[in-house]
Amino acid sequence: MKLVERGVLREAEMQALLAGEAVDGQEGARYPSRNPQQNLADLKAQIAANEKGVQELRRMVQQFGLPVVQAYMRHVQDNAEESVRRAITRLAARLQDGRFTLPLDNGAQVQVAVRIDAARGAAR
Repeated sequence: MKLVERGVLREAEMQALLAGEAVDGQEGARYPSRNPQQNLADLKAQIAANEKGVQELRRMVQQFGLPVVQAYMRHVQDNAEESVRRAITRLAARLQDGRFTLPLDNGAQVQVAVRIDAARGAAR
């Protein structure tokens, strides 16, 4: 479902969806949100943050030019990739059989299996 359509937040539809009601032909959630109002407030904050980011990127492009901004964006992405690869390598040293279980507050459990190639700094 579109959260924003033509620049307008679809607040009523999103609140209904979070509450477990059917919206736009989509079936309501089997497990609705515990606090739709708080979730909607969080979404509004994220939308505002994204809009601010758009404004700042446009300002940087005007000030420094698109090629410079794109080059710095590539540097940031490369650094982030290298940081994640280092974290994966550290994780590989701590995992025993590559499996773990995460208990949820409703009693369910999420079981995860991770295969790590420490030499490549990759995980699957």
